[in-house]
Order: sequence, then structure tokens, then C-alpha cells
Amino acid sequence: MDPADHLTAILTEGARVASLPAESLSAPVPTCPDWDVAGLVTHLGRTHRWACSYLVAGPDGDRRQVPKGPPAPEGEAVLSWYRDNLEALVAELGRHQPTDPAGSFVGTTDVAFWIRRQAHETTMHRWDAENAVDPGGAEPVGHDLAVDGIDEWLSFFVPRFLQLAGGPSADLVGTTLHLHATDDGDGAGSPGEWLVRV
Repeated sequence: MDPADHLTAILTEGARVASLPAESLSAPVPTCPDWDVAGLVTHLGRTHRWACSYLVAGPDGDRRQVPKGPPAPEGEAVLSWYRDNLEALVAELGRHQPTDPAGSFVGTTDVAFWIRRQAHETTMHRWDAENAVDPGGAEPVGHDLAVDGIDEWLSFFVPRFLQLAGGPSADLVGTTLHLHATDDGDGAGSPGEWLVRV
């Protein structure tokens, strides 16, 4: 997937979050214990604003100096607040090229990093919310986006978590994990296969 595909996912998945039924906001989210749908929407809106703060600050700026914006309101107004944060993120992404340098929580990266990260954050939590509203009825994540999300997790987050933990435990060193997607989408995208070596 490329940044244009990721941006499409942000727009599509974010619009679905903003369109959640107001009467569902108190529903518990089984895949995010201790959250209801309103809490999940608030988290996602804050995450968009957090990502935006890095983009506004630039690769050498201090994102803590970027205005935070209004706090999340109570009740159904959280949905329009979320939409405002989504639109602000998309507008800020539109002010940059994917290859432009950007700050991040792991140091200097590029804008494409944030487009991809927000695409997967939005998609994952759209699914969480829809599953809370209609258990078992959430729209599945498309094959290519799911494969790309697994790739991001395995290539970025797993090494980061291992590093933060001081490295893998001795009994994991030298192990491998071979993963295969159980579908192939339309056959045109990634087959979804990984070999992880610790």
C-alpha cells in the first residue's frame, strides 16, 4: 500500500467512526476493556490530534507547544468533536508531501509514517466500535489493509516493544514464527506471508 491508499483508509474508516449511532456511545467495547464507545471515539480523536501535533511542530519542533484544542465533550457531541479532529488531521496531512521529514514518538521519520500509522489506528478502532455496536457484525478489514497492518505491527512495533523491554528473553532468541493470511484478497495485493526471526 502507498500513502494515497493509507489516506483513503483514514478518510473512509474515520467517516464510519464519525457516523456511529449516538445511542451506541454507552456500549462497552469488548476488544478495549474498560472503554465504552464514547471513550474509544475520544481516544481516537485525541490520537488524531496527537499525530497532528507532530506534523504541525515539524521534525525539529516541540509538539508540546502546539495548541491542544478543545477537550472531548460529553454525550453525542463527541461524534462531531471527533469529526473535527479527523478533518484537522487530514488537512494537516494535505499540507505535506509523504516524503517530508516529520517528528514522531520514535524520532525523526517522514509524513508517510504518520499517514500509515493513522490509517491503521483508525481502522482498528473503527472495527472495535462497530463490533461493540453490533457484536459479530463489524465490517471486516479489507485484505490489503489488514496485511499492511500486520506488516506494520511485525516490522515496527514488535522490535520496538522488544527494545523497550531490554531485548527478547533468552528462550525466544533464535525462534521463528511463520504467518500466512487465510485469504488472498482479490489476488492482486500482498499474499500476506511473514517469517519472523527473533
